[in-house]
Amino acid sequence: MKQNLKIFSIITLFLLILSSSNALNITITKDDIASLPLYNITDLFEYIPAIKSSTIDGYAVDLTLNGIDTSSSTNIGVYLNDVPISTSTFQYFNLNMLPVLVSEIDSVLITNTSQNFESGFSPVANIYIYSSQPEKLNISYEGFVGNETGDPGPYKYSSELKSPNIDRIGEKSAANVNYSGNFSSIGANFIWQEVTLTDLKMRRRIHTTTFEGKGGFDNYSADLNFSYQIGKLRNEFRIGYYLIPFNFQFLPQIGREFPNETELFRANYSGIISFPNQIKNIFRVNTNKNNITSINNTFDFVMNWKKIDVEISDNLQIGNNLEIGVSASASSLRLNNDLEINQNSGQLFLRKKIFFERNILAKSLSFKKSKSQSILSIEADLHTQFNSKISLHNKLNYKLIRGFEMISPLYLSRFKSNFFLENNIIYPKIPTVNTHFFNAELGATFTENNKIELSGNLSISKYSQKMIEIFDYEINKYSFACNQAHEIDIKRINPLTISFDADFFYRFNEKLHSRFMWNTTIITTHSSEAYFEKIPRFSASWINMIKPYHDLSLSLITSYRHPTKFMEYESVNGFINSYYDNTEIIYTNEMKHIFTVNLKLRKSFFSEAVTGELLIKNIFNSYNSVHPIGVQNDLTFFAGIITNLNWRK
Repeated sequence: MKQNLKIFSIITLFLLILSSSNALNITITKDDIASLPLYNITDLFEYIPAIKSSTIDGYAVDLTLNGIDTSSSTNIGVYLNDVPISTSTFQYFNLNMLPVLVSEIDSVLITNTSQNFESGFSPVANIYIYSSQPEKLNISYEGFVGNETGDPGPYKYSSELKSPNIDRIGEKSAANVNYSGNFSSIGANFIWQEVTLTDLKMRRRIHTTTFEGKGGFDNYSADLNFSYQIGKLRNEFRIGYYLIPFNFQFLPQIGREFPNETELFRANYSGIISFPNQIKNIFRVNTNKNNITSINNTFDFVMNWKKIDVEISDNLQIGNNLEIGVSASASSLRLNNDLEINQNSGQLFLRKKIFFERNILAKSLSFKKSKSQSILSIEADLHTQFNSKISLHNKLNYKLIRGFEMISPLYLSRFKSNFFLENNIIYPKIPTVNTHFFNAELGATFTENNKIELSGNLSISKYSQKMIEIFDYEINKYSFACNQAHEIDIKRINPLTISFDADFFYRFNEKLHSRFMWNTTIITTHSSEAYFEKIPRFSASWINMIKPYHDLSLSLITSYRHPTKFMEYESVNGFINSYYDNTEIIYTNEMKHIFTVNLKLRKSFFSEAVTGELLIKNIFNSYNSVHPIGVQNDLTFFAGIITNLNWRK
């Protein structure tokens, strides 16, 4: 009782002092995207210092923003043109499944703290992706081929696992057709990508797990959207389908990848009615169906998971100062025919803005209730515009989670799943506790004549009773895999994170501009909280683009990341193994500092109807390891070519 009273007293104090507002948002513009060497959406995270991304397979990524753990997909809200998009397959999060061309992205907005939104649920981060909207007709095609070298030669892609020469990044083809009229629009997108798993350790794990021993997979995604307007009502429909026929997902509880077929279907409807006096009502229906079906493997591991989610929400916007939203959702989860879980929840959302002479105060409240969990979120924002050059923004957020914060299919099936029983895996029951999350931000922005933009943001985040899974791994020298975790420990931690972000943009003239971003994170930890050492203390990116002609640009990008540590793989330290050519591999959970220099040359022809891009990454062949047991780009030089055909009318 005293602890809760103390927490609410702190919240009240901050509300009185700060009044609290829009936190510093990370905005990536179309010009930024044009200057960066991107061939997947997730490549963008390499150049945003406030975001730490790690990957095991070089394709799907786990994200950590400003020291706030977002590895669970339920903590991240993803929007495509303001429509919520499900990109998660259970606890897996993969933005690369989005059917949007990188070249067609107009901007990306990332909120690096918790934020309420209309459906009422408050994740710890939101990613908004906006694609270009053509006036009439737009047809685009994008193709990519690349090469990644692993050693001095003979530079031949080896599909038989007989050589460490893994030189190929899978090809990628994407196309879209969009038409926009005065009262209707229609669009279709399709993306195919061949993903080659380039790290030999990972390929060896897969080879010893599957009968087929494939070294990669194909990823297909398609999207159809249609909208039309009748009077004051605008209807928007979106259907998406994603398929990976032969996929590999690393399960930390098992310590290796298992082959499966991953399938995701989603459908969205939005009805937007505009009334007089700036009143608008938005009604949405979102459905998602996720399937994971296992493929034959040497361990006879069965993964037959099916999940269906349906959410209905209604949001009423009254002018610019009041929003009221309600929603209801239902979820059905079936695991290997051993367990079926049905979950229903209701959500409530309220946001009120108060306008002063130079200030905008916004206060919001959201509440979500389900059978196993309830979430209360309180938020206050204060934006002050001193003059045309200087603005100040403050934000305060408090979230109370009662019940299970960490839910995964493996945990849910811990007592009834034959897999756990047959393999003697002890998975303890997670106690029902109250988890408190508190975040406060103070930021400032300075702009002048569209030439200088400088912003800074100080963020303080505090968790209490946060649950994490602790694994104790040992490496198998024959399979390059982690031995199965027979006993999984679950700990409660109370991490405190203090971080500072800064973003400086300077436009020398129309032909040359420079952007420098950095993040400094200070984390107070004790023994159990050392889990969060995988967040770099300091990271920075410096992006320079010169554009001597309107159709020609050259970008130079340098990035630095401070050393990090993955505590869950501490037991692998010092383990020595060898490749087939007896080259020693020493495992370590400490990731060295990473400094990379990348180049991008972009040339367009025929009024940008045809565009070619040359990507050169890691020019100095620096050591780059992104995960202790995952992708290790040792002495890696990468070159890729992107061709984009764009026809507009």
